[in-house]
Parts: sequence; structure tokens; C-alpha cells
Amino acid sequence: MIPPGAQEILYLRLAGKRPDEFVVCSTIGALPFNWVVDVDFNTDWDLMWAVDLDVVVVAQSTDRVDPFLRQFIKHRPRSLTLWLDDSAGGFDVRFWPAVDTISKPIDQWVWEVDMLPMMGWQNLAMLELMSGEFA
Repeated sequence: MIPPGAQEILYLRLAGKRPDEFVVCSTIGALPFNWVVDVDFNTDWDLMWAVDLDVVVVAQSTDRVDPFLRQFIKHRPRSLTLWLDDSAGGFDVRFWPAVDTISKPIDQWVWEVDMLPMMGWQNLAMLELMSGEFA
């Protein structure tokens, strides 16, 4: 199932085009961006539209986002960022194969989610973006 807001992105991708800026996956409602996809973290979404795009997942610190983030393993975005709106902090999300599975064929690898905290200046830049008040 394609999440609401991703249909237009999918049509662009099928036409050989792509959004000209990052795509926001949000559970917190309307945000001041051109490309916002409404998601529910408890739904198994088809994220094929996200391949090689810059994706920002916006959530609350109480949301259980790990299962949703793991859905991106199959459809690798160019970059994946998690922004926790209520705590004004973000993470760069990376996927790494578990060490004990590397000797197996790649389709048998078990993937781990690694979240690297953003630096202070990155958090300030995201706060400015999230406010919708661009310089």
C-alpha cells in the first residue's frame, strides 16, 4: 500500500523524474514542505517511491519508529533522517548488516538500525526548517 501523499512522487518516479527536494514522512500532521507523505508507523507501507531520495521521518519521541524505519532497508533512500519534533533533536539513520551474517548471501543478511545523533548546528537548521520561517 502506498501512503497518502506518495502517489504524486510515485508518478514522478515512473516518468523518470524525482522531487527536487527532500520528502517528509510525518505522523504529526501538516508541515510547511512541498513533499509530505502521511504515514502511520503501524502500517506496512510500500516505500518503493523512496529509492535514492532524501527522506526525513518526523515523529514524536514516544513513537515506536523502529519497525517503520526498517521498511526502508528494502527501498534504500539516498539519506534517511529521523526528526523528533517534541524534543527538537534529530538522527541520521544508517543500516548495517549484523557481523555474524556477513558471510551469508546478501539476501540472508540481518540488518541493524544505527541512529547517529545530529550535531548542534544540524538540529538548529532543522528547527528553522520545521518552523517554516526560512531565512
